Amino acid sequence: MDFFPEPSNGGLVLDHPIKAANRSKAGNIILTFKTAEAAETARIHADGWVHKLSPDATVPQRLFAVVAHNVPLSIWDGGKDSVKSAITNIELENSDTMAIDFTIAELSWLNGTEAREKTGHGPLMISLKT
Repeated sequence: MDFFPEPSNGGLVLDHPIKAANRSKAGNIILTFKTAEAAETARIHADGWVHKLSPDATVPQRLFAVVAHNVPLSIWDGGKDSVKSAITNIELENSDTMAIDFTIAELSWLNGTEAREKTGHGPLMISLKT
């Protein structure tokens, strides 16, 4: 129960969240949480703690896609290296104006580089964790 709150394991404050831990026939570890809220919080922040269980561990992620049209290229250059900073910038820029809490999982331009460079804008698919 002390695993999640440790800063090195994600720093999540979950009051005794796990009800059970089992291993499937395929060898997967299945964590059962006491509440849906604790499960959702752990799922959303999985990239902060799941690799502490095992370097190869993954968590299936449900994603909800939204397409933003006519997005300026200055938002993100499309490179893999800058995707984390682009996500952080988008979340920070919208945290004061959005009435809901959201976490972005992925970004993807929906048109080619040549088309975006010609117009300076393009449709950006934003995949959200919630």
